[in-house]
Amino acid sequence: MSFRSKRLALTTLGITAILTAAAGCTTAGTTTTNGSDAGSIVFGFAVGTLDPVLADQTQNSVPDNALYDTLVEYTRDGKLQPRVATKWTLAPDATSVTFTLRDDVTFADGSKLTAADVVYTLERTKRVGTGVASLINDYRSATAISDTEIKIDLVRPNAIFPGALSKIFILDADLVKQHEGTDNAQSWLAANAAGSGAYTLTSIRQGTEIRLQQRPEYWAKQDGRPAQIVLANVTDGSTARNGLLAGQYDAAIQSRDDAATFAGNPGFRVVERQSAAQNYFFINTKSPKLADVRVRRAVALAFDYQGFVTNVEGGSSKVATGPLPAALGCRPRLPASAQNLDEAKKLLAEAGVSGLSLVAEYQTWNPAHIQAATLLKSNLADIGVKLDLKQITYPAYIAQLAKPETTPDFFYMSDFPLYPDAGTILARTYDSKMIGRGSNYGNYADAEVDALITKALATTDETARCALYEQAQTKIAAAQVSINVSNPTDTLVVRTGFTGLGDSDSHDMVNLLDIRTAG
Repeated sequence: MSFRSKRLALTTLGITAILTAAAGCTTAGTTTTNGSDAGSIVFGFAVGTLDPVLADQTQNSVPDNALYDTLVEYTRDGKLQPRVATKWTLAPDATSVTFTLRDDVTFADGSKLTAADVVYTLERTKRVGTGVASLINDYRSATAISDTEIKIDLVRPNAIFPGALSKIFILDADLVKQHEGTDNAQSWLAANAAGSGAYTLTSIRQGTEIRLQQRPEYWAKQDGRPAQIVLANVTDGSTARNGLLAGQYDAAIQSRDDAATFAGNPGFRVVERQSAAQNYFFINTKSPKLADVRVRRAVALAFDYQGFVTNVEGGSSKVATGPLPAALGCRPRLPASAQNLDEAKKLLAEAGVSGLSLVAEYQTWNPAHIQAATLLKSNLADIGVKLDLKQITYPAYIAQLAKPETTPDFFYMSDFPLYPDAGTILARTYDSKMIGRGSNYGNYADAEVDALITKALATTDETARCALYEQAQTKIAAAQVSINVSNPTDTLVVRTGFTGLGDSDSHDMVNLLDIRTAG
């Protein structure tokens, strides 16, 4: 997550992808990626699908943002601004919102984008019920008042709902309906595009390469964008680094150690930007072994946060200070996570716990995830707790979240808000109604926190809403729903001659629409 992860931070990715603005063969069966022709960037792991409903994952949302439009979008400083919408009005009770649309937006086939397409997109998202559907849980229905006006009704008051629409990419309804089949066109949209964006899909080799072509008739066309963009996978950061040095690629998300290779090299510049993500071990609060908050607090006190930040993340990150990423606003002042083995042992004794055996699951595509899990195992041994480690894929983990009893004791991951409002993480990850729906990773339930979140979402006054967010976070922190590990920094290496990558006004560090070429 590009406020992003599977929900994963850019700096935590292990299998990487290259973005290359290149002249070359565009057939599905042939690949020519040559950085000397234009620009490239390592930005995520293997692209799995183009379906916009799965734009909660950065590897999907990055190309989707070039292929599609949204009603609104966020700037780097968190300001919500128009995109296809020209204006919007939130009802005083925050139970509905009305949007006025531009009348000059066309899809790739030349047909006009209208309010009916927005209605179809919202309804399809609701039907599919995965991915970005979690952002619009409060959506009830939508009505096209005219071709350029749409009213959206909500099931409960939600003052931040307009921001969620920054991740809802608008589909060409007529085109998608032709391919709906029995799965709401999920199979078709995985490898095809039906958007009105600045680029069209030239070809796709799933898991290997995506090629995009600029649309000269795009309503918001800007000079300097590359004519073609290629997204192609590489296997690790060192391969990307070597590709940069060899002239194969033009930009890459790199670790701080790899980025140091380019220090003083006039052919490159290094851009650092605080990630919107946070790294966690989420704790299954419904596990009988971890139901006592004293036990959860003990295992959190055992972890060597500073050692992880220094030795695993190379000093490029900071120890976390609470349950939400440091990049967000509306966070209470909470102490940084810290190791205290004596206090951890004391809490276990108070809880009457001994001989505790737990299980942590982790993904293997990222070396940092493996090292985090290994470090936790070692640290817990220091307080007499046995930890078994289990490798798992992210989809398999999400499937386990269907029931608290199948959820592991710990899972290491990065999480981030898909748009810059604390409410998006609070509502998705800590509201009890999300248990069993793939986003309440700790199976956390607290009626008071639920009430605070509900009240905050219904509050149109930003200051008052912020105060409610902070109260909820204080309670969540006290409940130790997670081991809050670190806030990373994203480091981007860019070849001289390319701008707009990592240093633009866009909310996301990697926005294909920001790329500009010299000359």
